[in-house]
Amino acid sequence: MVGPPCPPARGHQDDVLAELGPLHGSLRKLTIVGLRSLFAFCKKNGTVFRNPTTRIRVGQQEYGVIQPLSPGEVDEAVTTATTPAARLVLALAAVHAARSGTICALRLDDVDLGNRRLVIAGRARPLDDFTRELVQRWLGYRRARWPGTANPHLLVTQQTASGTSPASSFLGQEDAARPHSNPRTTTRRPST
Repeated sequence: MVGPPCPPARGHQDDVLAELGPLHGSLRKLTIVGLRSLFAFCKKNGTVFRNPTTRIRVGQQEYGVIQPLSPGEVDEAVTTATTPAARLVLALAAVHAARSGTICALRLDDVDLGNRRLVIAGRARPLDDFTRELVQRWLGYRRARWPGTANPHLLVTQQTASGTSPASSFLGQEDAARPHSNPRTTTRRPST
């Protein structure tokens, strides 16, 4: 015996629809996909003769309306962003609606402080005073922390400062060095 027996198919889509009734959105879609897979497996192995989920439509994915953050959530985000990099990332996301991948891909030549321009995802936009100040603070911190880095990206981490790759998961990393976080770059002392 391979596993537990499959549940018997009652032969009616009404039973399946009754179970799916209270479900909405992605939970409903995942449940239908799971049931289809389960009944297809049972039908293949001869446990059931009919798949009651075959003509049930998944429907279109319902997307919720994006709501603005409450003042408490904004205050929490601002107090959480304590490093120059975190403040800059927060400003780029909140003020310029940049996604995390786009933020990590920003290059130094995408920022033109003199002309107050910022290029995000190939589109030039004006650089407001708030974001400009945060960029200047970050660049000062970056210059002091990694004075010899040749990385062309705006945001660098301890791991990317010695190369030219973008910071792939900048939001989850701290600016403080983590000497034992990456086993490939960790130097080991010889055992005595």
